[in-house]
Parts: sequence; structure tokens; C-alpha cells
Amino acid sequence: MQRRSFLTISAAAATALAAPAQARAQELVTVRCGSVPLDGYGEPYYGVAAGIFRDAGIDLQITGLANSGAIAEAITGGSLDVGLGSISQIAGAREKGIPYTFFAPGPVYSAESPSGQMMVEKNGPIHTARDLIGKTIGVNNLTSFTQFATLEWLKKNGVDPSSVKFVELPYPAMQAAMEAGRIDAALIAEPAMTVALTTARVFADTNAAIAPTWFVSAYFTTETWIAKNLALAHRLARAIVQTAVWSNTHQAQTAVVLEKITQVPHDIVVSMQRSRFGTKLDPALMDPLIRIAAEHNMISAPIAARTLIYPGFES
Repeated sequence: MQRRSFLTISAAAATALAAPAQARAQELVTVRCGSVPLDGYGEPYYGVAAGIFRDAGIDLQITGLANSGAIAEAITGGSLDVGLGSISQIAGAREKGIPYTFFAPGPVYSAESPSGQMMVEKNGPIHTARDLIGKTIGVNNLTSFTQFATLEWLKKNGVDPSSVKFVELPYPAMQAAMEAGRIDAALIAEPAMTVALTTARVFADTNAAIAPTWFVSAYFTTETWIAKNLALAHRLARAIVQTAVWSNTHQAQTAVVLEKITQVPHDIVVSMQRSRFGTKLDPALMDPLIRIAAEHNMISAPIAARTLIYPGFES
């Protein structure tokens, strides 16, 4: 799996403060955060650029990785403190005894404005769910919602989920993989989804098979880290919610940041479907993913989402 580390932008907007830079640095507490350089995972980058984490006394150092699985590995290995993670993957890891826990809300999927959908070749032969039988579908992360949402969608459309093969690819690589014939369809998220419209078309919003609204991901860490840094974790969670409120209402400003972290042209960034970020860590927005993940054997049994949230952080 390829990983891409992106430049930490924790110094953005630092000149807006009157105190000397060296004095400010001494006052900040460093938190190493894992994300994915996409709009849906862009919240940490947006909060740093807006100075929200700095104002909370936090030097948020961001590392961009391929997906939430890579983020989880880095947190387990100790090179990251916190990160954005798939609800189903964290639930599966907890089943295996890895003490991950959620502490703040992340991006929210809405069927009214999906920022990621299944795409196929523009002039290709796939027009119905049955046309996918025997085909290969690209997803960003195996055993996460991109896969089991598709499995649920196939089932609801009368197709045996076992008749389809899945492969893991980064979103930016999916369009080329379809053009080369390595995959037949792909679950592509923004901004790669809008970029892919030059040669591909939207086929289905398979994510709607989970529920009309749910968390795409949420912020997590280990129980050990949060127990040792409880006050800091609460401060970080408040800054994340403040960032969500700001990002949801300042998309022109976040578009500038998004262009930098993705290298996607301005005209695509301003025309694509932008993500929305949750302001409450509501377990009701996590339960649908856990239930369907269990139905498709991604986890052994459904568990209450509230048990995955560290005490005191549930909305």
C-alpha cells in the first residue's frame, strides 16, 4: 500500500498572532494527526489553516496517508497520536482486542449530497446492477463502508454479492485503472470523482444502501493515549467541532486549502460536491455502519456504537 505524507500546515496563519513565534511554539502542545488528503478527510487541514487548533493551544501536525487502515497502523505503531478512522474498521479492530476509541465527530454522508459514488466508464457496457456480475470493483479501503455499502446495494438490487470481486486502490488511481481495464467500476470520492467525469460517469450512489445519513469517519485514538491526555483530548475535540462549524460555512476558504493538499485545479475544486462535517459525536450516525458490517461478516456481530466512544465524549 502506498502512503503519501503531505507537508504539515500547522504554521498557516501564524503571522496573524501578535506574540513572537518562538514564545507561541513553547505554549503549544503537539498532537500528531493522521488524515487522508481528500475533502472528506480535510477537516484537520482546514482547522490548522484557520488557526483554530493553534488558538486552542495545539500544534496539530498532520500526516497524509492512503486510508484509515494506514492511519490505524500508524497510531498502533506510535508514530501518530490520533486520526480519522472508518467506523466499521475500528469496530473490527476492537473485536480483535486493539483498544481504539472514538472521541470526536468527522465527515457525514448525506444521500441528498453524496461526495462519493460508484462510477463506470462513460461509454462502457455497465448499465444495471446485474451488469456487475463477474466484474471487479475498486474501493479505497477493503472491509470499510466503501465495500460493504456496495455489497448491501448489490443485495438490494438482486445480485449475489459473492459474484463481484473487490480490489483496493487510492481514489486518484481509480480513473486510470478503469481506463486500462484493470477494474470495471470504482467507488470514487471527491475531488477524484469530479476529475474522473472526463472519462467516466456516475452509476449509483451505493452508500445510500447503508442509511440516508451516517458518519464517513470519526476521530479515534487508543484508550491509553486518551487516558493519559484526557484534558488535551477534550480541548482537541472542542477544536474539531469548532473546525466543523467553520468549514461548513467557509467553503471558499477551505477550497484554497484543498487545492494545496490535493493539487487538483481550482475549477474542479469549486465545482465538486463538498463534504459536510458533523458537530456532535452521535452514536446513532455510527450504528447503521456497524449493523451492515456485521451482516456482511466484516465484523462478527453488531455492537452498540456508544461502547466505541470514550466516556465523556458522546454527544
